[in-house]
Amino acid sequence: MMFLISKNGTKSLDVDVKSLGDPSIKVADLEDARREIISLSGIPAPYLGHMDVIELREQLVHINSTFATEISDLQEPITEGLNKLIDRISQIQDKKFTPSKYIQTGLIPPIVLILQLIEMTLSSVGNISGIFQQMNLDYDPYTFLKNYVSYLDWDEFQKDAEKYVGKTLAKNKLGSAEGDEGGGF
Repeated sequence: MMFLISKNGTKSLDVDVKSLGDPSIKVADLEDARREIISLSGIPAPYLGHMDVIELREQLVHINSTFATEISDLQEPITEGLNKLIDRISQIQDKKFTPSKYIQTGLIPPIVLILQLIEMTLSSVGNISGIFQQMNLDYDPYTFLKNYVSYLDWDEFQKDAEKYVGKTLAKNKLGSAEGDEGGGF
């Protein structure tokens, strides 16, 4: 087996892996060896022409989603503690009500991480929806989303979508009506 590292005009380096007649070396082993050489070189893989963008993106999404879950797990007891603290302050001040019965305090969740979690969830829901369509199963997409992506308000989403469609149609009709008046001599 031989590894050739060479300079090329468009990339800083090319890494070629070639088997020189040893049939016991499998292609997967060659790819593993190539990845190892790339990582040992210290040069970013895209500069070497080796891009596993899909795998890296999915790994990052998974890591970020896991991190978001950990943050949410940490935020829950803090939120409970804040509500208990406010209730206790109310008792000390001799107030006749318990604030946590009327309002809830809480920490703002990490929005970027939640969006990635939503993206991952909706991707899975989209795959399931595609399977339903392939099987010719009738289903209500909003009911499906309400049941399995419950952290979004799908009724509000549907109302906003209908408003948006209505505004878009009105805008298009208004635009076409102005174009019709414009002038044919």
